[in-house]
Parts: sequence; structure tokens; C-alpha cells
Amino acid sequence: MSCARANTHDVSIQTEPSRPRRSYRARPLRLIAALAVVGAVVWALGWAHARPYVAASWPARDPLGARGWGGLSLQQVTEASLDGRCLAVNAAPGGPAAAVSTGGGSTSLTLLWPDGRRSATSLTLPGEPALAVFVADLTLMLWVPDADRAAGGVLSAVSVSAAGQSKTKIGTAWQARIPNAVFGLVALDTAVAVIAGGQEGVPHTCLVVSAGSGKTLWQVSLADGLFTSWGGATPAGGLALAGAEFDGTGVSPFARLYSASGKLLCDLRTEEGPAYLVQPSPTGRYVLVVTWSRLRLVDGDGTILWSAAFPAVRVEGALVTAAGRVVISTVRNTLALDQSGRVQSRWKNPGLSATAVGAGGDTMALGLMDGVALLDGAGRLRASLTLTGVSGALGVDAQGAFLCRTEGSTLALFVLIGGSSR
Repeated sequence: MSCARANTHDVSIQTEPSRPRRSYRARPLRLIAALAVVGAVVWALGWAHARPYVAASWPARDPLGARGWGGLSLQQVTEASLDGRCLAVNAAPGGPAAAVSTGGGSTSLTLLWPDGRRSATSLTLPGEPALAVFVADLTLMLWVPDADRAAGGVLSAVSVSAAGQSKTKIGTAWQARIPNAVFGLVALDTAVAVIAGGQEGVPHTCLVVSAGSGKTLWQVSLADGLFTSWGGATPAGGLALAGAEFDGTGVSPFARLYSASGKLLCDLRTEEGPAYLVQPSPTGRYVLVVTWSRLRLVDGDGTILWSAAFPAVRVEGALVTAAGRVVISTVRNTLALDQSGRVQSRWKNPGLSATAVGAGGDTMALGLMDGVALLDGAGRLRASLTLTGVSGALGVDAQGAFLCRTEGSTLALFVLIGGSSR
């Protein structure tokens, strides 16, 4: 690369009579003390009870380089190849781990047991599923759209009885046609919430369907609006929905919490915009509401317990414990917040997925660029493992005894060893 030579000319500089120079000596202790004072002020602002802001980019430790409490570690026991794209994974208490995958015109259910056994079964469906979710441990719900997705499709329930490899029974429990496009499936203990829309391609209806019978238990529809986020509370069975409604004067963003029977528990207005993530606690008592500029923790009666500004860093996953503690995972790091919204701990997290697991809702599995990690509800590291490849879907059983992970077209099962898993 060549650079043109700049024109130069002489500049006359007027100088003053020389004065004696003062000698300055670097004082490292004073510099360190000044930095400590600044750090203390920043720390106090971040930890004050009325703290208005949660910083997402402060330095944090890498969980893959730290040791978990209780002497726990993760050890891989078995793996299996998946046929095609993985739609959902699940870890039932005591096993097995399960993954449903689809591709090449077929859909398979793969099961792995902690003792190393494994099996794969081809599922009979009316087409290739687009969505899948596990309900009540090993009931599998699949959405099979028509060629014209806006015209609807079939919701299929597959029951799995997996007492052992030789005794595994897999069969279709029921199928129901839904004459609408489906945008999401949410597990609600023994039911599934189906987020559906119309020809316009906008999610505006929620059907809550019994996983055992396929009967519609209750539904919510927006006359003029759309849903932007949804999340389920298990084992309580509650449902959180966020979105925006339109009226003659403008847009009204909301976040609402419903009980397992469909009763509206709270209706929160998010003036800054609709939420892109809502996560209830396992009991349904709390719900975390995340917009592009704010975090809120709301009680079941609609009381805002705390609210804090948050930078436009996407939250990939969240956990709200039964006690009201919050763990959020972003593309920068993972933050653990106490019941007042104050940051308790930070972990470096380069990427990619976060899954709240367990019936108690007190464990989060993090999928990192080169490994996996488990955090408890207080943000403490329970165990971590460095692996090759990028972690995809994750699942941990309710007792926190083993973890399953997909990486590309491989499902792997890991057990927690070296002490109590709780």
C-alpha cells in the first residue's frame, strides 16, 4: 500500500524563557490506592440495594478452569449417533436420556441409560416434525406441519415406557389436528401449551392441551396483537406469556402469568417494549421478564420485586429458583442475582445455550464453546467439563445425577461423580 507524501512547511514556534523543570516521580502506591477507591465506588453502586443497572460485561472467571463445590465432576459414560437434526432432549430421573431427531424422511427416538445401554426407535408420524418437546419426563409431543404450514398440521403424542432396554415400549398415544400454524410448544408438567397463529403468520393464540388425552384444557387469544415470548413453570404447570396488543391509540406491551388452570395471576405492562424472554419459577410464584433494556422479577400477584436496567445483550437462557434467585446466561457471561436483584457471582460464558433443569429448578446447564458447566441457584459452580465441539441441546435429570448433551449429530451421556449431587 502506498501513501502520498504530505506537503511540509516550516513552522515558527515562539518560545518563552526557560523555567526550572519540576521533577515528578511515579508513586505506585498512590496510583493503586486511587484505583481501589474508584473500584470501591463502582462496586458499591453495583451492589446497592436500589441498584438500577446490571452490568453484563465485567471480567469473570472461566467455569472450565475452576473446581466445583462438593468435589463433583462430570464423566462421559456412553454416546450414540443421531439421524439428522435434533429437535429436543430430555433426562428422566434415573434415566434414560432421550433425544428426538429428524432428517432424510424419518424421525427417531434415541435412548441412553447411565449404565451404558442404548436404543434407537423409528417413530411413525404423518410427516416430518418441525417442533418437539418432552412433557412429564418421557411423553413426547411433536408438531408435524402440512406442506402449507399456515394451513395447520398434526399434534402427535408419543408415550415412552422405558423401564429397561428389553422392556421399552414406544407408541403413539393420540393425534389431533390443529388448523393453524404453530410457532412453539411449551412443557407444562402434564400438559403442553401450543402457541398458534393464523394465515397472517403471527402467534396470537395459546392452546393448553392435556398430554394424556389431547383435550384442550383452556386457551388464551389476542383480538389484535401477538405473542413474543412464552415460558412454562414445572412442576406447578403455570404459563407466562409476553407480547403486545394494539388499540386505537398505539401499542401496549405486556407480560402475563397464568395458573395451571388458566387463571390470570398478574398482568404487567412493559412500557419500554415487549419482552423477548419470560421464565417462571418452578412453583409459578415468580416470573423473570426480560426486554431489550430491562430485567424485572415479578411476584405471582403482579408486584415488581425488583427492576434493573440491562444492556442490549441477548439473554440466552434463565433460571428462577423457588426461592426467587435468578441466573441468566448471555453471550458474554453468566450472572447470578439474589432475591433483591444484586449480582452475587459472574462466570465467563462465551456462548451458547443455557437450560434450567430439575423439578426443583435449582440447577442450570450451560453449553459453552468448548465444554459444559453446571451452576446451582446461587450461581456457584457445581461441575464442569472441557469437551471438543460446540454444545447444542442440554438436559439434566431432576436429581442432578446425570447430564445429556448433543454435539452435531452425537448424543452423549455424562454422570456426576465424586460426592453428593445435591
